Amino acid sequence: MPIRFYMAFLLQISTNSSSTRTRPPASFYCSHSLSVRNLMDWLHWLPICARIDFKIATLTYNTLSSGHPAYLRELISPYQLSRSLRSSSQLPLTVPRANLTTGQRTFSYSSPVIWYAMTLSVRDAPSISTFKRRLKSFYFHSLVS
Repeated sequence: MPIRFYMAFLLQISTNSSSTRTRPPASFYCSHSLSVRNLMDWLHWLPICARIDFKIATLTYNTLSSGHPAYLRELISPYQLSRSLRSSSQLPLTVPRANLTTGQRTFSYSSPVIWYAMTLSVRDAPSISTFKRRLKSFYFHSLVS
């Protein structure tokens, strides 16, 4: 098992145990079977891997919209189109080549991959608060389906 997945697995176990310590209202017990997944849904908690992707996507949005922080702006390279296309308004990013799995863990590689995994409605959010709300909904819907 790769180290990223192993660490995410350990963090997920910790999150599951902490979610069982949280007391939902009595009506929750009547309408749901008591499981960690139902508790995490009730608490609106994402799984650890989705949280990591959420943070990377939020950093990418902040970097693309404001250009700050500068050290992350240097790691994200926009795709240079040879001519004007409709997709140029979608902020296309270049996905660098990564031969090893360690290269796929870098921000410069994972940022465009996560960015393209989102729907266009999430990426075109006008503000960071709207982006976060749409992104969390996107991850919850992708977990359900």
